[in-house]
Amino acid sequence: MASIYRRKGTTGRYRVKFRDPGGAWRDVLGYIDARASKEMGRKLEQLAAIRAAGETPEPELSRFVRGLPAKLQEKLARWGLLDGAAYAGTKPLTQHLDDYKKALLAGVASRRQNGPATDKHAELVHNRVETLLNGIDATVLADVRVEQVGDYLAKRRTNGLSAQSSNHYLRSCKAFLSWMVRTGRATTNSLANVAPMQVTPKLRKHVRRPLEHDEAATLLQTTRTGSTCEGMPAEERYWLYRIALETALRSSELRALTRQHFELDDAEPFVWLPGDDTKNRKGAELPLRTETVVELRTFLVDKHPKTAVFPKMPAKHHISRMIRADLEAAEIEYSTDSGVVDFHALRGTCLSWLADAGTPLKVLQDFARHSDPKLTMNVYARTLRGSLAGAARRLPDLAGLAVSLAKATGTDHIRALQTTPKTTPNGAQSRAPACADLRTEPDACHDIGTSKKPLEKQCGTRTNAHSDAPDERRRRDSNPRDDCSPNGFQDRRLQPLGHSSKSCRTRHRAKARSSTVSSNDRSNGCVQISAYRKPVWEGVRCNTRVADGPCRSKSGRRLHSIDGTDERRYGARHVYAAALTLQAVPSRTSASRPTAASTTVGVRRRLGHRNRDR
Repeated sequence: MASIYRRKGTTGRYRVKFRDPGGAWRDVLGYIDARASKEMGRKLEQLAAIRAAGETPEPELSRFVRGLPAKLQEKLARWGLLDGAAYAGTKPLTQHLDDYKKALLAGVASRRQNGPATDKHAELVHNRVETLLNGIDATVLADVRVEQVGDYLAKRRTNGLSAQSSNHYLRSCKAFLSWMVRTGRATTNSLANVAPMQVTPKLRKHVRRPLEHDEAATLLQTTRTGSTCEGMPAEERYWLYRIALETALRSSELRALTRQHFELDDAEPFVWLPGDDTKNRKGAELPLRTETVVELRTFLVDKHPKTAVFPKMPAKHHISRMIRADLEAAEIEYSTDSGVVDFHALRGTCLSWLADAGTPLKVLQDFARHSDPKLTMNVYARTLRGSLAGAARRLPDLAGLAVSLAKATGTDHIRALQTTPKTTPNGAQSRAPACADLRTEPDACHDIGTSKKPLEKQCGTRTNAHSDAPDERRRRDSNPRDDCSPNGFQDRRLQPLGHSSKSCRTRHRAKARSSTVSSNDRSNGCVQISAYRKPVWEGVRCNTRVADGPCRSKSGRRLHSIDGTDERRYGARHVYAAALTLQAVPSRTSASRPTAASTTVGVRRRLGHRNRDR
């Protein structure tokens, strides 16, 4: 139960003692009136009990809390008697913003913050958020609404604010509200789902362009022979521009360079900077060209190790005027349709040169010290003059490639045959059927298949596509053909499907010898074996050559037919057998040809065990 008391020897306001939701005793300053102080203690204990039970205070109790002094409300929020978010909602946003700036300087403003922020960055973020809050007349957290923020930024863009700057204002405000949610000062971030604008080159207000190789050489030569500009001598400006073009250092990083940052005696000379002098707060080591190191020794010979290399470098707003004057002296346009050339454009020039030279993306990102490769390629690396034309010249010659492929496959003469007209006796022109027609259209070669003339004379050309081709072309052919068969298909050698045991072969030969083939069946183009009764009609595509003696498989084994008439044996078992009557085709390799009756080829497939025929 709450109690009130006065310290001994004092008069004036009572002190109120009560327990917080955790059970700890707390002491606050009450009123001069004892009755009012007791009522205050009773309500504070009632508020602690409601908070411990997780319930919502009644309106009368909420009005009592809002009437308490701000410092007392802050104490009650720390002790758990008040909701932190509800208490923060009544606190002015300017006070929260000052606390956020302190968190930035301490390095605890966000989880992604890499160490304490600089005074410049913290002040920049503070000014952006303050400007946005003043623009929408927001004094407390409840005044920050999505509609008002969107209208304010759209109005600023109409008055000349770039899309990139508009995104900076939005991101700073979103980060501020996220910090309030993380610290318990707010329950939700009202701008969490607001997406930034898509920044395209057309929406950019300040687009930079890279210098071409000849423009950079002209700028350096003109600057070195010029006079002092903006208080900086010509020789220092020359080395300032050259180091920026070869290392992609920013102006603030070049300003922090001293003599001790150049390691010129190393096996691989480089320039380095500590994390305190870089933008991302990480140390940097950038290599130097050998030719640059030789000339740089002379420029740094009189420099003290801890003395700035460019002590007379102009301020940030004056350095743009300095390079613009040097560009005018070199007769280089400052602003073109591609963009402008300011001092920061030298950094983009270096990265554009590296990208044009074919530097891998990861190496280019590390050289630029960017956290996102999209920033490197979409903003800094630009296309140089003539790069697109050079890329088009590296495309393959498709016309020449087609001719090479035709020669490699041995089909170049077929193209000429198909396109060469033939004169008939009556003066008309017609095209003779080519060998390609024999492979694709069997009906077109019907007369050729029944004629007694050699196939070479009927086609008007040699049927062997590789007979007059060199060995190099023969080796390139992935599927060589030997002859064109009368039935319109390419003959291919019979490939073995398997082998059967000796006892099975003997039994199959006996059945084949006992089978009778009638002349009627042979005249109809069908040969049936009594053991299997599986007909195969003449004219069906056959992937085997007519028997011209012992035929061998790829492995060198001899292949035999089941009847043993032509001394070929083809292993199979328990699946099917087929016989096909084929007409004999004249062969250049063998003078003796079997008859139609002896060209019965049996095809059988084995499913059982495989015993190799030795």
